[in-house]
Amino acid sequence: MASYDMMRAYLDLVVAGDYAGSMDYFSDDVTLHMSGWGTAHGKDEYQSMLGQVMDAFGSLDVEEHDLLVSDDHAVVLNSWHIDPNGRDIRVNNAIIYHTSGDKITDIWIVPEDQKLISDLLG
Repeated sequence: MASYDMMRAYLDLVVAGDYAGSMDYFSDDVTLHMSGWGTAHGKDEYQSMLGQVMDAFGSLDVEEHDLLVSDDHAVVLNSWHIDPNGRDIRVNNAIIYHTSGDKITDIWIVPEDQKLISDLLG
């Protein structure tokens, strides 16, 4: 069951840039689906994908707009402020989470501009 308190604690870490700490909220077999780019299975692949994203983005600041929570899902609306190659870019996203117990099992990141993300991540 998705918990508002669990998701709030997780998102506070993400907004603070504590991605290592946020890993505690994932199941070992978490799957990340990033529209316009690819899929990662498990924490190791997730961390590898995150490293590639951070390298491509230059910097990443997350601005949260809303958090919606139901029994097994949470939806976050946010903006990423990134700086690839000195360019200041804002990307709006809808991020859908599937949860089981107190862990996130699946994440779907749906950027407003999927082509931009695909181009940046090559």
